[in-house]
Amino acid sequence: MAARGAPHIYSVNALNKAFVFGVGDRAIVSVQNSVRLSRHSEPEPDLAILRPEWGQSFHVPEPADVLLLIEVSDTSPRRDLEVKLPLYAAARIPEVWIVDLDAKHVHLFRLPHESRYTEARVVASGTVSPLTFPDITLTLTDFLR
Repeated sequence: MAARGAPHIYSVNALNKAFVFGVGDRAIVSVQNSVRLSRHSEPEPDLAILRPEWGQSFHVPEPADVLLLIEVSDTSPRRDLEVKLPLYAAARIPEVWIVDLDAKHVHLFRLPHESRYTEARVVASGTVSPLTFPDITLTLTDFLR
């Protein structure tokens, strides 16, 4: 895997800070750690927002532990959209954001069904909020530079 550049690092850190302060004790923010989708699939999303109960366990997070996954893409949005996203949907991850640093927008995917999401939209300006925590509002310019 290629080294992460400054925009990627900035975006991941800004999202991490926003979610850590936003969720407080309501969830766990896991940064660039594995999520076990199946016996043969264990991707490392940039952020995983996990159920708070997961913090009491000692296992790699699984789909039932995940509330939101975020991938920050500067060189691989196609891979995230075409390879990882169907895996996340098949595992029934309820919500996935793919932050496209080059295009400066966020792909939001919600409501998985089989290996696709039934709700998909692109946000190019303004704010985004996760389904599980609608009180957390992130302005795109805070993490997209």
